[in-house]
Amino acid sequence: MREFVGIDPRGAHAVIRRMEAGKEALDRLRPLLDAAIAEAGEDWAGDPSAAALHRARAFLDESRQELRWRIHTLEHLVPVRERGMLTGTFPFATEEDAVETADRHARAILHALTAHDRSPSPDTHHGVRSAVTAITPGDPSYASTLLT
Repeated sequence: MREFVGIDPRGAHAVIRRMEAGKEALDRLRPLLDAAIAEAGEDWAGDPSAAALHRARAFLDESRQELRWRIHTLEHLVPVRERGMLTGTFPFATEEDAVETADRHARAILHALTAHDRSPSPDTHHGVRSAVTAITPGDPSYASTLLT
C-alpha cells in the first residue's frame, strides 16, 4: 500500500502538543469521575467505569504516535518542500506494518544466505537475489528493523 502524504511539520507538532494536553486533561478528570461514580453508587446512571475516558486517551495516544511516525518518516526521506510542507509517499500504512515487513524480509534474507552458504548453487544464489530484491525502500523504521 502506497500513500501520498503532505504534512506541515510545524502545524503537526502543534496538533501533537494539543493531543498531549488532551491526554493530561483526561488524566486529571479520571480520579474525579471515579470519585463521583463511587459517591453516586447505584444512583449512577452511566457506565460504572471510566471506559470512555480510557478509549479517548488511547485514541489520542495512538494518533499522536502515528503522526510522529509520519513526520519522522517524511523528514528522513528526500522530501519536496513547498511552503513548509513535507510531501512523500509512504510504502506502509503504519510504522508497525513497516517493522513487521522488515522483520519478515530480514528472516527471508537470512534463510536464503544460510541455504546458499550450506550449498552454493545457481538456485540458492537466485534465492538470495530474490530475497534481497524484495527490500522496500523509503521508510526509516523499515530500514532500521531490517538492519538490526
